[in-house]
Amino acid sequence: MKISSDWVVYYLRSFNLCEGVHNRKIGIAVSKVLEEMNCPQDPKGKQIFAPSKISETDLADRGLQYVVKPEDLAEFFKKLAEELDFELA
Repeated sequence: MKISSDWVVYYLRSFNLCEGVHNRKIGIAVSKVLEEMNCPQDPKGKQIFAPSKISETDLADRGLQYVVKPEDLAEFFKKLAEELDFELA
């Protein structure tokens, strides 16, 4: 499946996670974790439109897209939680 880095930011913001952490820092952490998991960008370097903007935590207009196996999503969020120091419920 394909997910964008900004989709992950939107998801975290929707559940009030990473409050006080700048969106850019979250995006960098997302990219780092996905690259460590060998999840390629698709297409490489091409940005896609992000979900709608929300309040003071406005998302970027575009974000990078990655290919992630659905069975790897739990590992991805666990590693992202460790990278950004938040708790998964």
